[in-house]
Amino acid sequence: VIDVVMDGVILHVEKAYIAPDPPSELVIDGAHRSTASLPSSVVSSDKRSPYIPTFDQEYWMDFLRNDEVNDADNLTFCIERWIKHVVTKMRVKMNGSSDCMNSSDPRAVPKKERTDDEKTNFLLTAILEATFHSLSIRLNNAAVVVCGAGSEVVKSTREKYDSREANLQLAKLPRNKRALTSVGADLISISFTADTRCNLLFYFVGLSGKVGNPRPRKREVGSFTSGVEDDAGTQYDWRTITHPFQVVLEVVGVIPFVIWALNYDHYWRTRTIGLNITTSQVKVALEPNDLHTVFLHFDDFTDPKSPLTEWFCWLQKRHLEKLQLSDYQKSLYCENYARSKGVKYEENFNEGAHKLTLSQMRDLEKKMTRQEIIFLRCKAMKKKWRIPKENQEFVDFLGTSRSSIVEEGNNRLPSS
Repeated sequence: VIDVVMDGVILHVEKAYIAPDPPSELVIDGAHRSTASLPSSVVSSDKRSPYIPTFDQEYWMDFLRNDEVNDADNLTFCIERWIKHVVTKMRVKMNGSSDCMNSSDPRAVPKKERTDDEKTNFLLTAILEATFHSLSIRLNNAAVVVCGAGSEVVKSTREKYDSREANLQLAKLPRNKRALTSVGADLISISFTADTRCNLLFYFVGLSGKVGNPRPRKREVGSFTSGVEDDAGTQYDWRTITHPFQVVLEVVGVIPFVIWALNYDHYWRTRTIGLNITTSQVKVALEPNDLHTVFLHFDDFTDPKSPLTEWFCWLQKRHLEKLQLSDYQKSLYCENYARSKGVKYEENFNEGAHKLTLSQMRDLEKKMTRQEIIFLRCKAMKKKWRIPKENQEFVDFLGTSRSSIVEEGNNRLPSS
């Protein structure tokens, strides 16, 4: 049995309001001289202190550079595994198979009739069941504390300044003048049910939420200050949002979800994921300013016009606008992708074409959208990826795949 116990787990989150200077490749000509065309969270470096926290631009840019490629890779993975699964099942059927050949439970399929993915999933299921049944986690006195500007400060600041200057003033706000939002519990227990379903159980004891506003400091007569704000010894007036209560969350379908995330599951569309919630009586204090402070501290998830969301959407838009390949580069990519898969690319095939390394091909992929990558891959593999036209089973499969390409228009995918 693996029993993990942790005491006094507190996660502190410092809320940021401004962004660093945008990457040079995303700024249009002349925009660096004027911030009018930039998001309101972008403040020039000469106006802000280097010690003020900003959004993690490096992390989000790495995410954007790889997001299109990763999504295309996921869909390519699913297409190849779907074809391999269907072909394997057709061969088994031609040789005479059992009635369990297409069962969604790999344990019900005879070992000789399982595909490679069904064998892997069978092994993963056994490992996950053994691991989950022996795992237990307990967190005593755990909490998440978000530090940011309170409701009154935000309202007065945004009434006094424009959006860009307001974000800068909120970013400059010292910690001893920021409000706190605390969500915590006396006990958080994480375990799994003892049956074969291995449902995930979260048990919260004394779950509560509260908001703390800093008390004004009373400066002693004749005291000297250096002008540097210090948050040491700051006292807060705490107000309860939700009084302590008990919650039990049961997440159904954990093992199928983990298998889907790790490997290909041909029967994913037949799986069931559910959430059962049981709570004691919940008492909530609906004080407007306190509730507004909570929403402001979590506005990155609740407000589409928050500084972080506005800035990220701008980064994403500018990044997608910069993605472009020439016709020659696209043809070169098709030839090299087909070569990497052991397939001869016959369309305008040039034996003397420049051979690209995997790193060079990845660089080309980072200059395309996910739709363009999939379109070129399908073009390169049209002799091998043979999918019947208007195949409803494949359409259903795409609808349950991991990719968002289908939502954005899969009519560009060629069929053969």
